[in-house]
Amino acid sequence: MQLSETSEKFSSHGIEILTVTYDSTADAKTFIDRREINFPILHDSGSDLIKQLGILNPGPDPDSKYYGIPFPGIFLVDTQGMIRAKFAEEKYQDRPQLEAVLAEAMKL
Repeated sequence: MQLSETSEKFSSHGIEILTVTYDSTADAKTFIDRREINFPILHDSGSDLIKQLGILNPGPDPDSKYYGIPFPGIFLVDTQGMIRAKFAEEKYQDRPQLEAVLAEAMKL
């Protein structure tokens, strides 16, 4: 996981990483343990936050277990909780380029 591999670059600049998943807490814990994730993963059981952020993937059928999955995205949020930048992709295979995200974060 690219974000996990570069998280130290972000933290060395005082940038905190949080992620959001629609997966169950048990599935998220398995993923965290298997990938040795070193930052918090927040659980969004109804994908409410995912919908509010505009990154819900509408492809999966609402009755399937994959409904609620987000498009990959990174948001830069300031200390007042305001979103200052959004990096999002339309294909789950694509991920935002972390060097570009870090460069934008350094401008804030």
